Amino acid sequence: MTFQKNIEEFLREPNYMVLGTLGASGHPHMTIVWFEYNNGVFRISTTTPRVKYRNVTANPKVGLLIYDRGNPYRYVQVRGAVTDITKEGGHDFIDYLSGRYTGNAKYKYDPERKEDRVIITVMPERFFSVGFPQE
Repeated sequence: MTFQKNIEEFLREPNYMVLGTLGASGHPHMTIVWFEYNNGVFRISTTTPRVKYRNVTANPKVGLLIYDRGNPYRYVQVRGAVTDITKEGGHDFIDYLSGRYTGNAKYKYDPERKEDRVIITVMPERFFSVGFPQE
């Protein structure tokens, strides 16, 4: 899937994402996360005890809402599927995201790297946007 240029640029900025997953009961679970968009996929960091991890391992379908930090009425909504979950590079990736979002090169909530951290990759399938002029 390709996005128009102004949406691609927006997705590369450090805006926040609301990640929506489905729980075992069928109810949605939503959480705000840091992310990276690159090479046509979204990458998110989490730990294995978290609800979002359990949900995506049971059902890979997800919804993403990426909103402008300065104007929450400018956003991109994405439907997609988790295509990969890996532990490889998990701690380095959360450090990268920490630098991207806070300016701190190390993720301060797990300085000893004891958390069982993973990277979730999401492939977008459909999207809808608000606040982006057509190019």
